[in-house]
Amino acid sequence: QFDDNEFYGGNESEGGVVGTVRFYPGNNEQPANAYFGAQIGEEAPAYHGLCHAILEHVYLGTSHYIKTISLELSSYPNQLGMASDHHRIVDDSNPACMIYEIMTNVVWGVGMAPSDIDVTAFRAVGETLYSEGYGMSMIYNGGTTARSLIEEILRHVDGVMFSDPQTGLVTLRLARADYDVNMIPQYNENDFGPEGIKFSRPSWSETKNHIKGTYIDREHDYSEAVVAQQD
Repeated sequence: QFDDNEFYGGNESEGGVVGTVRFYPGNNEQPANAYFGAQIGEEAPAYHGLCHAILEHVYLGTSHYIKTISLELSSYPNQLGMASDHHRIVDDSNPACMIYEIMTNVVWGVGMAPSDIDVTAFRAVGETLYSEGYGMSMIYNGGTTARSLIEEILRHVDGVMFSDPQTGLVTLRLARADYDVNMIPQYNENDFGPEGIKFSRPSWSETKNHIKGTYIDREHDYSEAVVAQQD
């Protein structure tokens, strides 16, 4: 609800802003806007999947033209279920929650089942990032792959995501000094049986080399082409 007759300078200038702006987040449960339906004379669509705002009887000053209207929106995902609002770090999102949303969102994300993800490990990483004050803000609006987007987040927080060979779950870790050096297992030749470690070097005939190069092909409307060579 806006009620500021002095926003553009009041009666001595260009008026103000008064009225109701109703916001819809774009989910599948949002209803249709009754005011919009009344203006077009029929039932308005609910625009599921579309984030939008409806200005209802809004006074926008006395200028001869409608001034530019901009909305600043933020999303703080918490499908990961971080407790105590730890999904939000000041005005940024928790990177662990961002990655989890990308992986599990069934509309625009990867659509992985939560049962295939080590949720406990993700939450532990989220708590570490919260304690460090390491939030992130970024815009995702384009054709970027989920892999590229997740790799960019991991690059910022110095993390790694992998499939745990023991549990088969996708897990998340951070490169931090959170371990005891003396507790790291050490292995030598006595740990590999009586024959020890066998070492062999391949011959030149067994080696393979592969290289790819890209260039602009002027004969095909200056499109990007690829040339490859082996051995």
